[in-house]
Amino acid sequence: MNRNAGVVVIGLACALAAAPLATSTPASAAGAPFGITTTPALSPAFSVGTTDYVVPCAGHPSTHVVTTGAGSVVGGKSFPGRADVQARLVPGQSLQITGAGHSYFVRCVPADFPKYSATVNGTPQTNGLLVTPAASLSVPAGHYVVAFDAQGVAVWWYRDSKTPADAKFFGSSTIGWASGTEVANRGTFSLRGLDGSVKHTVGTTKMTVDSHDLQSLPGGNYLAILDVSRPGVDLSTWGRSSQSTIIDNEIVELNAANKVVWSWSVAAHINVAAANLNWRNQFPDVIHMNSIQLLGNHELVFSARHLDAVYAIDMRSGAITWKLGGTPTAQSLTVAGDQYAASNPDALFSGQHDARILPDRTLTVQDNGALPLRPVRALRFAIDPATRTATEIAQVTDSRYGPAFCCGGVYHLSTGDWLASWGIAEYATELTPSGNPVLTVSYAPYFSYRVAPVVPAISALRAGMNAMVAPLKL
Repeated sequence: MNRNAGVVVIGLACALAAAPLATSTPASAAGAPFGITTTPALSPAFSVGTTDYVVPCAGHPSTHVVTTGAGSVVGGKSFPGRADVQARLVPGQSLQITGAGHSYFVRCVPADFPKYSATVNGTPQTNGLLVTPAASLSVPAGHYVVAFDAQGVAVWWYRDSKTPADAKFFGSSTIGWASGTEVANRGTFSLRGLDGSVKHTVGTTKMTVDSHDLQSLPGGNYLAILDVSRPGVDLSTWGRSSQSTIIDNEIVELNAANKVVWSWSVAAHINVAAANLNWRNQFPDVIHMNSIQLLGNHELVFSARHLDAVYAIDMRSGAITWKLGGTPTAQSLTVAGDQYAASNPDALFSGQHDARILPDRTLTVQDNGALPLRPVRALRFAIDPATRTATEIAQVTDSRYGPAFCCGGVYHLSTGDWLASWGIAEYATELTPSGNPVLTVSYAPYFSYRVAPVVPAISALRAGMNAMVAPLKL
């Protein structure tokens, strides 16, 4: 089943039209099934089982809406038979249509909204996909955070004046994302209600945080990453100065006032000259941390792309408790079940992203396969610190995509499927454990740094959008 939702340019006339224009032509429709058609066309095409739709209003003074069936309610106005109305929708505004005992929602997309299409095969297990289709290698950066439902329909969005990244839900009523600045990978994280209102900002103009990840902690604090200029690092083995200045990564715990209450420096605990064998050409960005997560009360797990490794550390002592991938050390776990690590232990990852510990204490991570030019993979490991082993228990690839030089992330659903945003792939997808796509939302020429599951009910997202732009009443 294909869901195509192409978006066209929206003219100024639509944006300025504030009042509805409605006419009706009631007519007998006995025996006709309920249906909705619009000009310009609904996307996706109307189906009784599909609740949400978008429509472009660019260049159209109004949207022509026609219903069939025994009767309907359109924008709060009842029609005993066929409804035929002209509705002036502004960008972001919805029109509710009720017929045959079901309610449907048609929302107008903005002029600069990313063009997207969706394909659904089978039954998605996710409630929806949250993405930031804003980054691009071919056109200027975009500005949208978008939540798509399980049918691949855009049901919530917010336009950030800067370039958003790493969008995620912090519970069922708060959504947050990194809002970039002119400095690459640095800015602040904006936490907002579903109505778009700002609840909290993590980071300041004087202390920008790395845009790769933010995690909330019990009690109201946050884990963030700082990019710190660190002089005096001996990189003479690389043919560089023994007093080189690198970009160090610090994991910090920030309180509600954006004050650092705990910190941990990579360069202070890891010999980056020995740990970084494959990414020396990325100097001075020799670490490139891209995910952080609290594990239990005192242990943290982080991914460092340019060390090709995932680390666990003890927050109390600062010690590294285990390491997965990268150059073998005393803390390294022995890997079982992986075809690449079997012949070369430090070849497990290449530029990996998004290391996450699941409730069952297994670890998921995206192996980008960057430098060996091998397929990007979603991996899951059973970690046993006592025996210092990591056993690969799941591996998923996507036949549509190859290596991923940068970016991306994976999320393992409790029902077994995976969500993936493969590096600079111009789509996000849900895949079965065997790698078959169930839901794919494409938005070329943009890509989303990461994909996250939609946590709130779709009705809550609609309500949030309606708070930003009131629904149209006829």
